[in-house]
Amino acid sequence: MKQKLIYAATAALMFTVGSAYAQTGNVASTFQNGSNNTATTTQNAGMTNMVEIQQVGSEHDATVMQNNGERNNAMIQQRGTNNDATTAQYGGYDNDLRVVQLGADNDAAVLQSGGRMHDASVHQVGRNNEADAIQEGGMDNDIWIKQEGGDRNDAYVVQMGGMRNEADLYQKGHDNEGDIGQYNGSMNSAAIDQDGMRNEAYVRQESGMMNSASSEQDGENNTSQLMQDGGTGNMAMSEQRGWSNTADVAQAGGMNNAAMVVQAGTGNMAMVSQNGSEANNAEVAQSGEYNTAIVAQAGEYDNNAWVTQSGMSNVAAVLQLSGRYNNAYITQNGEGNIATAAQVGMYNMAMINQEGWYNVAGSSQVGQHNTTMINQTGIGNTAGVLQVGTNNMATINQ
Repeated sequence: MKQKLIYAATAALMFTVGSAYAQTGNVASTFQNGSNNTATTTQNAGMTNMVEIQQVGSEHDATVMQNNGERNNAMIQQRGTNNDATTAQYGGYDNDLRVVQLGADNDAAVLQSGGRMHDASVHQVGRNNEADAIQEGGMDNDIWIKQEGGDRNDAYVVQMGGMRNEADLYQKGHDNEGDIGQYNGSMNSAAIDQDGMRNEAYVRQESGMMNSASSEQDGENNTSQLMQDGGTGNMAMSEQRGWSNTADVAQAGGMNNAAMVVQAGTGNMAMVSQNGSEANNAEVAQSGEYNTAIVAQAGEYDNNAWVTQSGMSNVAAVLQLSGRYNNAYITQNGEGNIATAAQVGMYNMAMINQEGWYNVAGSSQVGQHNTTMINQTGIGNTAGVLQVGTNNMATINQ
């Protein structure tokens, strides 16, 4: 991945190459202790710019370039062997770049373009870690990548289109992969925190305003994907602890939708889809093993879905279509329970609660002001409710 960023610095170095090409107030300092280290520094159109490169060890490569000046800062510090770091800043004003690598065979590449108070920092401790960061279009953007203690972690951050974007990524163990993309956005924020091994987290925010996405994973082989596209004020959050859990949240269009997934255990899967709606809320909480929760909201506005499952191999699904002010609650505790709730219309409410083994419950509501309540305890119970019309009420206790 570093090749994607190195090309920018390489192209710029074609027209000015040297240890320092400084104008008023520029400072460049290079310290190397070891063998076969390479350092290149370029500064143009100065004003209190500063570049500092320190390399201790052998076979390090460091390249820094700053253009258009105005209080830019860049620092590269590398220890160990065979670390690479490439930084580039264009269109400056009060920009900061900082890369620290304290291990071996680490790669880091950062590019900032378009100016206005950018911050980018990459910190890697370990071996064979890779970090890429790009910021284009400017205005108060922040990137912070920290990969520490482990080996073979990957991190990719891209922010385009500018205006106060912020991306944080932290990975601690081995073989973790994090990917943040924010495009054409304004005031977006994305954070990925992974502590463990072989975890994967992906965040996408496109063409949006004031979106926020967060993913936190602790364990092994967990996967989290948060996708926000075309909306305004949407929020997506995923938190997973354990092994082989999967969280998938997709928000397309709409305004002020919120989705939250919390999972603990092994092999749990949660999928939340919010499409073209406004002020819908979906919350999924699962603990145990191999539980599955699916929530799909494509209604008008103010629909709510809550799914809570604990135990093993439980399945819950909520579907809310072309309606508003619908509420669905599913709570399951045990093994092999199945619950579904489908709502079309307004002011419908479905509550399903199951305790035990292999119980099945289903609710379908079409109309207005309908209410369904299903409570099942034991083994092998089955309940189903279909409501069409207005002001219907059904209660089942088994």
